[in-house]
Amino acid sequence: MSFDSVSVVVPAYNEEKCLGSTLQSLRNQIQPISELIVVDNNSVDATVEVAEKFADKVLTEKNQGEAYARQRGVEEASSRFIVSCDSDTIYPWDHVQKIVETLNQEGVAGVHGYLDVGDKAFNAVYHYFVLLNRLWGFPQVGASNMAFKKKYFQGFKIRYPHSFDILLSKHLMKQGELIYRPDLKVRVSNRRLEENIFQAVKDHSKNYFGLLLLGKPMMTMTDIR
Repeated sequence: MSFDSVSVVVPAYNEEKCLGSTLQSLRNQIQPISELIVVDNNSVDATVEVAEKFADKVLTEKNQGEAYARQRGVEEASSRFIVSCDSDTIYPWDHVQKIVETLNQEGVAGVHGYLDVGDKAFNAVYHYFVLLNRLWGFPQVGASNMAFKKKYFQGFKIRYPHSFDILLSKHLMKQGELIYRPDLKVRVSNRRLEENIFQAVKDHSKNYFGLLLLGKPMMTMTDIR
């Protein structure tokens, strides 16, 4: 086990029902975490109170939006490694350990893992989509399950609020290797899929191919947090 400095950043907006379980799973990690940072994004429920029970730092970001909240958290982080998480996701006990093992490899700038949304058909397509995208040199990365060396972070492209994580991954690939670990698996929220899985796939595909071909997303999606 490595004792490298690790900051975990969790943005939260009205997540009082889910946040406690997420933060408990992060506190249960076998790999020591240097600081657990929660960034409250103008919640009107008990999100802050829940965060204060677990987090080392609870920050407030007044600019509304996930990208703003994540950026604030990374800027305030003091560790060598940054682990990006979501507020409604349970992380296995060895999640951070796997990340540190990977980031300690020579030439590695970042790492991302498998996102399980709880739908078998979507998961099957997603897995091969990730592998195909890597062959194209354009990774399909989710901010709920990625990590990177802070020295390579130059800010999120906040003007693209639903594509900032993919654009960051493109930047990381210019700095070093971006590793995909299928065994770095987490179950993420399927709230967007619950509304209409086909519409969700269509929307994400439009944004993805807009980024791939035009360098920018083709649409703005609703913030479901």
